[in-house]
Amino acid sequence: MIAKLKIKRKTGYKIYEAVCSENSTVAGLLDIINLEESDPVEWECSCRQNMCGSCAMLINKRPSLACSAFVRNTGTDITLEPLSKFPLIKDLKVDRSIIHRLFEKMKVYIDENTIPNFDDTERQYLSASCLQCGCCMEVCPNYTGEDLFGGAMLMNGIFKTISQENSKKHLKELSGIYAKTQFGICTKALSCAEVCPVKLPQASTFSRLNAISLKNLL
Repeated sequence: MIAKLKIKRKTGYKIYEAVCSENSTVAGLLDIINLEESDPVEWECSCRQNMCGSCAMLINKRPSLACSAFVRNTGTDITLEPLSKFPLIKDLKVDRSIIHRLFEKMKVYIDENTIPNFDDTERQYLSASCLQCGCCMEVCPNYTGEDLFGGAMLMNGIFKTISQENSKKHLKELSGIYAKTQFGICTKALSCAEVCPVKLPQASTFSRLNAISLKNLL
């Protein structure tokens, strides 16, 4: 079968065709196109196994990973666009460095003198499974990139840190920052859960995070 890809580029949308099967992925189709294209489509990829999140883009208007978007689900008429809430580098590639800057500004790290607490390993593991791909930020009605709110991606990172940290000083500081910059802004639309490539249970994680943060502030 033939897949028709409508890809948003610098000069506008351009149509490409590629031979495929229902088991072909969007990532594979982009590879086929770029083998024959004198001006290759710029996009980002790494693991190609739904593990790194680098190939996040809009696939038929939905934020998804190119490596796990199969033709059997997308159909053969496929529109590809870059994520809209990050600065565009070129074609389908965006600059997501704001993710790392948010973690730094929010002090999402374990104190160097702390022996981590692993009492809630199952939930900590789930939070650590976040790919930081940005799909959740793309659909979040509250994320604008203009403040310290980082949506589900940042809240998962905060939960993992705050549930492992033993430094009372850092716990109180991080809980206070969370209360001011995340808790009061998140409206629990949970659109993040709908597009998460690894299907993280966002609602229950946010609930636990709220309880832990409040306890640390009392």
